[in-house]
Amino acid sequence: MPGGISGPVANRAEPVVAVTGPRAPETRSQSVRAYAVVGSILVLALIAMVATAGLTLLSVWLVRQPVDADVTGVQPPPDPVAPPVPVPDAVVVPLPSPVASPRPADPQPPRPAQPQPTPRPTGARAVTVTVAGDAPYTSVEISCPSGFRERGALAGGVAVVAGVPREADCDIRFKGAAPAQVPLGDSDAKICDFPSEGNPICR
Repeated sequence: MPGGISGPVANRAEPVVAVTGPRAPETRSQSVRAYAVVGSILVLALIAMVATAGLTLLSVWLVRQPVDADVTGVQPPPDPVAPPVPVPDAVVVPLPSPVASPRPADPQPPRPAQPQPTPRPTGARAVTVTVAGDAPYTSVEISCPSGFRERGALAGGVAVVAGVPREADCDIRFKGAAPAQVPLGDSDAKICDFPSEGNPICR
């Protein structure tokens, strides 16, 4: 060819590109229809599962409900009544009479009666005063708070003073030597020793 390309390059065949543009929309619509079918199947399966679960729960609830006699028309049998038990006549059992228990013996013997105290003598008395040893006293004098005062001479170391009242605070005074005094008390007789002049010890 004049003015053209000659040689091996001129004889090479150019590739032919296939144009698929018109078929692309058809493939996309088929995919959408397939997804729609699959989604519908899943929804129906879910609805069937929910319905089955609801029917199962309803069946269980109906089974657990008591049977109503008014609905079924069948009255339940009455409860069995036990026959009355005969009651025997009351038997009166006499109670045993109480038996008095024996009284225990007293473990301690009875105490003897206490002796009655001897009544205290009343009235005036005669008091005898004895001076033991060779004390140089010649007489004794007894004086009492009531005003009684009487002397008795010592003869052989013994003096007797009569008519002395029974008072608790009477005193004996020794005369003729150093002053000495002792209480008389309730005694009717006194025996006095003089270890030293003026210091009597009486019993």
